[in-house]
Amino acid sequence: MIRYILSVIALLAMSSAALAQFGPAPQPGQRTGPSPFGPSPQAQPYPQQPYPQQPYPQQPYPQQPYYPQQQVSLVGVWSTTLTDTRGQAIASLFLQFSPDGRFQRRMIVRGGQSDVFGVWQYDAQNSILYSQAQDYSPKNLPPSEPMGQTFTVQLQWVSPNQFITQDASGPIRWARQQ
Repeated sequence: MIRYILSVIALLAMSSAALAQFGPAPQPGQRTGPSPFGPSPQAQPYPQQPYPQQPYPQQPYPQQPYYPQQQVSLVGVWSTTLTDTRGQAIASLFLQFSPDGRFQRRMIVRGGQSDVFGVWQYDAQNSILYSQAQDYSPKNLPPSEPMGQTFTVQLQWVSPNQFITQDASGPIRWARQQ
């Protein structure tokens, strides 16, 4: 029991010495020194950069959307290339839809690749794709999308072998590979 009390006293003494080295804890909203992330916007406002009108240039799209006369199947391999604002490729995506309702999405970047596996369903009447990621690899990286969450994506068909989806960066054109 005496050893326990002495160890608690020693711990408190070391803690108070360490805390004294850094000073008192700041109050909410109070800053005591530079942030590891650089100056705060209030201390040094950053210049405002205009956003580009078209952040991710794509190929021209047809004026009229393609309306398939017959049901187009998503089964197969589709691909797209994501580019930065200068038009430089930053990632290639391959999306394989299997007839059994499973999909695999592979993203290839300069540093490697990652895969997401899940299930899909397509509403051809409304051109809506529903997908849910269920697994991913490699496991030493966080998943690129939430597992178990259903995503809904509207497809705009350009031809039986091309469709367009939309995300925050703009339109993405997918082309059938197989």
